[in-house]
Amino acid sequence: MKLFLYKLATDQIQGFGPGILKAGLLVLSFFYDAIVRLRRIFYKTGIFPSTKLRVPVISIGNLTVGGSGKTPLVQWLAEHLKQKQKKVVILTRGYMPENKTSKQPCSDEAQMLVENLKDIPVLVGADRSRNAQAYLEKDSANFFLLDDGFQHLPLQRDFDVVVIDCTNPWGNGCVLPRGILRESISTLKKAAAVILTKTDQNPSQVPLIQEKVRKVNPNVLVLETSHQPKELIQLSDQKSYNYDKLKEKKVCIMCSIGSPASFVQTVRQCGYIPEKQFLFMDHHHYRRDEVAMIIEECQKENINAIVTTQKDAVKLRAFMDQFAGRVGVYALKISIIFKENEDVLIERILNLS
Repeated sequence: MKLFLYKLATDQIQGFGPGILKAGLLVLSFFYDAIVRLRRIFYKTGIFPSTKLRVPVISIGNLTVGGSGKTPLVQWLAEHLKQKQKKVVILTRGYMPENKTSKQPCSDEAQMLVENLKDIPVLVGADRSRNAQAYLEKDSANFFLLDDGFQHLPLQRDFDVVVIDCTNPWGNGCVLPRGILRESISTLKKAAAVILTKTDQNPSQVPLIQEKVRKVNPNVLVLETSHQPKELIQLSDQKSYNYDKLKEKKVCIMCSIGSPASFVQTVRQCGYIPEKQFLFMDHHHYRRDEVAMIIEECQKENINAIVTTQKDAVKLRAFMDQFAGRVGVYALKISIIFKENEDVLIERILNLS
């Protein structure tokens, strides 16, 4: 059902019957949008309480459901603020696994941040305000980074960063459930900075996206970035390799992220030959029968390597006994690269403290 509704919202299903369903979803979108707007008004006027911390809170969020590149940006910001001798703490909701028997303590994104930022605290939990306050009772911080925080209004922010995926910035322009927008584009007037991601994958649209952003918020800081491959991590032994290791070799792509098409494009840019693609819904929980089927398909095509995302690697470790001796699994690490003026973003954040 979730996949069907997503395909309706992204207009992947056409026809008379789906058209009627889309009309119904459009009506629901008007109600959803009204509720979202009222919610913001209630928090702004104090009808709904919100917490103000004594430490600046930097929110990194977006307007759409699915992946836009928030997590790499959170990591980038944390690392650069640390280089400026600032103590940073990350606040993330960390969606818990649907599989109650899973031993994974937090979401794939949260686990990825914990592993990549070993000496930076990552606080996982839905009540991010309480987590921050509890942390400050026993320790100090210069900044809190609020992961996926643009719609998290119970905690007041000092600086809102909104991430926009240039490969699919607004979907069809409708809010949920008819489209993929969490809020109206007009909400961008609340942003202090807008980060355009994957600009290299859709360069012709970048000026149009910038124009639309500046119509809503003329003075906002707009920066362009791209996602570049960094290295390969082999899951079996966690060894790292130059991403050229699989260049010109047949691979299978396996991932469950919000924007799988952009990952496929990145894999192609690495020079790999993706003979097979297994693309699942975001936050998909793999099953052993699915893994067995993918391994069988790889063996039929004489494919010796599966390429996945760092986020998926967190979940796929539980299946290494199935992969062992049959097909290698590699996580492609991605880094975010700014076209220019990233120092302006850091300076504006530093000026908050």
